[in-house]
Amino acid sequence: SHVNEFNNDVELQFEDGVDSNDVLKALVGKVSVRRFEVVVPSLYSIFIDLAKADPMESQRESGAGNE
Repeated sequence: SHVNEFNNDVELQFEDGVDSNDVLKALVGKVSVRRFEVVVPSLYSIFIDLAKADPMESQRESGAGNE
């Protein structure tokens, strides 16, 4: 999960399997919810997340660099 805050807005990114209804239930009564929207990530945001990944991690997974 990841949280981005912008002025009065909060964007939450969830792992697979997280039910957005459960998140909304948890928020109600704790914060003022004026708008709740479920958005599928864009290809651009997926690319940015992948580009931030540790290149050494992908080498370890593929077995490269173990000489």
